[in-house]
Amino acid sequence: MTRLTKKRIMAISGTTLCGCSVGILQDSSLGLDPFSCFVTGIANIFGSSYGTFYLIVTSILL
Repeated sequence: MTRLTKKRIMAISGTTLCGCSVGILQDSSLGLDPFSCFVTGIANIFGSSYGTFYLIVTSILL
């Protein structure tokens, strides 16, 4: 496995784990960090789910 492949796997798994964690925090009403709040606001504006926009925004940032 090449170094680039390992980096990609780590980036994808990290994004997935972070997205799942924030989803749990949203459901439990414990509050969100500023970045997650930003993504939630964008998702609400476009009428889509948080997970979809989280992946789009983090992909753009990567």
